Amino acid sequence: MQYKTVAAACGLLAVMFIADSVRAQTVHEPFNPWTGNTSPDGLFRRDGNWIGTGGNMLSTDEEQLVPTFNGAKGGFFQLKVPGGQTATPYKAGEWASTGGLSGTNTQGYGYGYYETRMQVSSTPGVCASFFWIEAPNYGPHEWDIEFLTNESWIGSANSGQVHLTLHPSNATYILQLPFNPSKAMHRYGFLWKSGTITFTVDGKAAYTTSNADLTTTARGFILANEWTGNPNWGGGPPKADAVTTYDYARFGAGLPAIPAW
Repeated sequence: MQYKTVAAACGLLAVMFIADSVRAQTVHEPFNPWTGNTSPDGLFRRDGNWIGTGGNMLSTDEEQLVPTFNGAKGGFFQLKVPGGQTATPYKAGEWASTGGLSGTNTQGYGYGYYETRMQVSSTPGVCASFFWIEAPNYGPHEWDIEFLTNESWIGSANSGQVHLTLHPSNATYILQLPFNPSKAMHRYGFLWKSGTITFTVDGKAAYTTSNADLTTTARGFILANEWTGNPNWGGGPPKADAVTTYDYARFGAGLPAIPAW
């Protein structure tokens, strides 16, 4: 996915720092609501207001932290693409880590295990994602987990699919899912080691690949966004509000295997 040339941001992290070069960090951000645009620890914040992925206007108005979702409590981050938009740039939402920018954790995040728990919008016309991208200039290295709600699975009772893509090679794989990702929360992540990446679903290895892209000393941002307007990648804009909900984000630096989180 093409990306913006402006600074990123939004909310997620909590922490144990031990020498970044060895088992450096274990991070868990439960998305409890906070005051303002930055998480209490200063490591994540809402993204906006600027033009971002897909030429969308990433707006803090479309990024909301809520204490409950579908009866569950604990904090959730919701990204919205408003329905019925006709004028470009379309409005969209994103959260992102501040690692790689000035301030805390300026080196960003490298090898390790990354995970979120999310429920994709059931509204056709958006791309919803969780990904890592090289800092400080947004690429060229990037690992994407993306859901396209203009695909036929959106109307299925018990099937779905997710696109797993590496950049700059653009190597991509479509993973078939035994459930519809818009009907319930599920965990999605990846274990990144030098030369290989294993994508996970609900804590289990789902797809492993080796690629020269994956051997790099680059550090990067942890991000998630929901955007619209590309007929070949999510479609839209949606006719009704499209909301994707995130339960938490986790990161474990340099982990050799998928953790039992």
